[in-house]
Amino acid sequence: MMQRLDTLLTLCGATSLLIATAGCSGTANPNSEDGAEVGAVKEASGGVPEVRASDDCDPATFGALCNPNFDGETTLAQFQAELAARQSVGKWKYSSGVNTKSGRPVNVTSRAGETHTFTVVANFGGGFVPALNTASGNPTPAPECLANPNARNVTVLSGTSQLVTTGPGGTLPPGKYRVQCCIHPWMRTEIEVK
Repeated sequence: MMQRLDTLLTLCGATSLLIATAGCSGTANPNSEDGAEVGAVKEASGGVPEVRASDDCDPATFGALCNPNFDGETTLAQFQAELAARQSVGKWKYSSGVNTKSGRPVNVTSRAGETHTFTVVANFGGGFVPALNTASGNPTPAPECLANPNARNVTVLSGTSQLVTTGPGGTLPPGKYRVQCCIHPWMRTEIEVK
């Protein structure tokens, strides 16, 4: 995880840590949502519950932090202004919570230009980018965000999807879980496995 932070800071330069709004973008083309509601729980193909990570980064102003093929419109200056005013940025979000049955996977899909994390935490907190923690009012990182990558702390690159297993022996056994992005700590949702 610390290596990712070093990469973020290297990409962003030393002039402003607030520019460190995400990790490097992937090369996949996520395309836009074609008008679909991002906040609603969606079913991926095959009836698999889906959690979506979304943002609206403008590749021209976010530079290497945003997938150059992404069709976002929020400039870095707009992002910073909204974060300063609200301690969050509305278009940087996870879809609403998911309830699923044990043994059924959950698909984590990026409809975003930036990299995000899907991290199960005991309690919501900050992430691993200190400037974004401070700006979002989350000065104390969630311990899980500082842990090495594992099945409950995964990176979701722009335009990619990952299946998270549920049930006994799976990544998420039956129970209720808080999930956040460790880069943008206001991105939060909940998953219940029954």
